[in-house]
Amino acid sequence: MLQLILGSMYDGDHTWRVQLAVRFYNRDYPTTAMEKDQNVHIAKITENPLSRILWITVGCLFVGLGAIGAVVPGLPTTVFLVLAAACFIRSSQELYDWLITNKTFGPYLKDYREGKGIPLKAKIMALVLIVIFVSYAVFFAIQTTVIRILVGLVGLIGFWFVSFKVPAANSLLARD
Repeated sequence: MLQLILGSMYDGDHTWRVQLAVRFYNRDYPTTAMEKDQNVHIAKITENPLSRILWITVGCLFVGLGAIGAVVPGLPTTVFLVLAAACFIRSSQELYDWLITNKTFGPYLKDYREGKGIPLKAKIMALVLIVIFVSYAVFFAIQTTVIRILVGLVGLIGFWFVSFKVPAANSLLARD
């Protein structure tokens, strides 16, 4: 079944935008941005119970590491919580919802999952911390040359990933 939808939307800068959408019924894909955002938060639970238990266990481990990272300087928090969300989205809607609705970290995780990015301030801080800690490790803390090279390469990959693959939100302080 095919449905044509004609609607208008206020853009906020004193302009109206007319939208024409085509919607197919009996589909497996979202047609509007709102549906896409909602589908991102629906768990795709694995059928295998052993895999599900494994995903939940690994997700809880990442939540624990993220909680430790909130207290211990130098240990990341958000990375572990993003990994926990990825584990929970494959295993448990309840645990995923619990993580996404967290008062402190939930909004950041939700924005990241929806593709809205992280605040520019957080992105800059992440890049600066990568440079500081990798530089310290490579030049002062590690004695073995092979491990220095390995840590330096991993740091470069991390810097590249955060720079080019992690989107930044439009404003400098998106959630502050």
